[in-house]
Order: sequence, then structure tokens, then C-alpha cells
Amino acid sequence: MEQSYEPFNEMDVDLLLTLLPIRPYEHVMIAGCSNTALCISLAKYLNQGKLYALDSDNEILDKCKEILTNIPLTNFLNLNYDSVTDYFEEQSIDGILIDYGETSQSSIDQILDYISLYAAKSAWISVIEHTSAKGKLASSGSMEQDINGALNNTYRHIRSREVGEYHILHSFRM
Repeated sequence: MEQSYEPFNEMDVDLLLTLLPIRPYEHVMIAGCSNTALCISLAKYLNQGKLYALDSDNEILDKCKEILTNIPLTNFLNLNYDSVTDYFEEQSIDGILIDYGETSQSSIDQILDYISLYAAKSAWISVIEHTSAKGKLASSGSMEQDINGALNNTYRHIRSREVGEYHILHSFRM
């Protein structure tokens, strides 16, 4: 019997946080915020910093905002990709986490543009890649093609680590 793909059932959020080169005072952008458990954990960790949760789906943004407001956490801001330019200055983001399986291709292209504009010179970038039970990509595109190639022009690939059975975290640095 073949297992069905459940995107976040197997992600170890605590392990993921230990693998990110993150500090509590940083300003971090997460692209694709349907995993509210991850957003909550990041916002709690960034207790002296700020979390910017980006998504193209306003319903997901509203759900994330409602959950984070009820906790209550005040160091986050939910943004639609189209409104990003109103909130950031050049080189103001310390880290970017891209949930590749939850982000559309047009949004990926926007994020890559944002990286060149808003990422600080010492910024880290991490990409969560979703896989199926048989190790095949669950997303429609190839992370290798879409992100890794674009980032390798400026960023170097540091490592890739499994974060549960269905997820791989790829880390990049300038």
C-alpha cells in the first residue's frame, strides 16, 4: 500500500530550527506560510527580531495572522508578495526561508528578485524541499533548477539535511 503525501505531518520543526543559522534578533522572511506551526516557532524564536510571513494566498495569510495573534506574538507581519516593496529597505533582511513545496513558480521568481534587493550581505537562505515517500519531488518543478541555479550565482550551497521523512533543508550563504 502506497503512502499518501502529507506535507507537514513529518516535518520536525524543532530540528529545522536547530539547522537554521538564525539568531533571536534577526529579521527573517518566510516565503510560503501555510505551515503555521513553523511560523509560530520562528516568531517565538525571533523574540528580539521580526518575522515577515509572505504568501500569495490572502486566505492563508489571514489564517496565519489569526493564529499568531491569538498566541499572542507581536513580532510578525503577514504580507502578500505584491506589497513587499512597501516594507523593506535594501539589505534589511538577515535570513530567508523558502518553503519550496508551498510556493508557486511566479512567487519563486519574485522571491529571487527580493533576495537581490533586500537580503543583507551576510544573509543566509534556506529552502525546504518537499519529497514524496519514494524520494521523488512532490512539487511541480525542480528546486535544483529553479532556486539552486539562481542562488549559486551569488550564494554558495553549504549543506542539505533531511528534516523528517518528507523534507530536505538546503542551506546557502553568500
